Formats: sequence, C-alpha cells, structure tokens
Amino acid sequence: MKGKKGIIRHQQNKSSRNSDDDKLDQIGMALVDSGINYARNVFLVFEKSTGKLISEGIFVKKEYHNKEVYEINNCDIVANVSGKKFYIELDGEAIHGYCDSAETITKKTRERNRRYTKAGLMWFAINEAIAKHTGFNKCYGDLSAFLCLSFIQKFVSISDLS
Repeated sequence: MKGKKGIIRHQQNKSSRNSDDDKLDQIGMALVDSGINYARNVFLVFEKSTGKLISEGIFVKKEYHNKEVYEINNCDIVANVSGKKFYIELDGEAIHGYCDSAETITKKTRERNRRYTKAGLMWFAINEAIAKHTGFNKCYGDLSAFLCLSFIQKFVSISDLS
C-alpha cells in the first residue's frame, strides 16, 4: 500500500494548475470569508434554439454533447447569493481581449456574454486588463466579494416589506 501512495503523490506533484487558478482561489476564499457559498468551474449547458440554460454542474451528461443542439460553457465561479445564482467570469487578456472596444474582445467571449444575457443569467465579467488599470489586479477576491454583496443589496433595495 505504501508504494501506491507514493505513485499518487508523484502524480499529484506533476499535475499542473491553470494559469488563473491562484486568482480563482483568491476569489473563492474572499467569498467564503463573506459567508457566500460558491462552486468553481461549473459547466453550463444552453439549448441553442431557445438560449435557455437547461443544465449546470461539475459534469456534462453525454446527451448534451451534441453541438448542433446545445452549447456548453465552463463558468469560473457560480456564487449562491441569497438563494440566487451570480455567475462570475475572470477574463484574461490573452483569451478574452482587452475590453477597450468591441473589436478587441474575442468572438468566443462575445458569444458567451450574449448567451449568458439571453438566458437571463445574473453575470459579471472581471476583465484583468480593466482590473489592472484601476488598481484591483491583486484584489480579485475583494472585488468579487464586493460584487456579490452588492448583488444582495440590489435585491434588498427592491424588496417589498408589505
């Protein structure tokens, strides 16, 4: 048994993390510190014909792998804020563009943004270029917690006490 544990540890040490994992760790810790539950790297399945979100989870069922009928996105963070879901995407410049004009945003990112909006999702993209420009580049966690708490405040401010 001891030998097998060594093999597992060796493989774990060799496994690589994505370039944005440290930033997503920071976001997750800030959300937990604020009392907000979240899930990371959640697959969202949309029906192409209607744009409706039909499934979300850590895995995608084989039946949804038909690219003619369904579109699949992997959302960075799905926060559960006061019983409502808030979808957070961390957009790096290399993959998503610079967000200073529509031409610099990649086609794939624009399609994702339209898909989220069409499905009626409450979502927010944190663009790393803008975060860096405004001085938030080392505070992704604090910024995300602020967004989620502001999301709660939005619902409180429109609630009806009567």
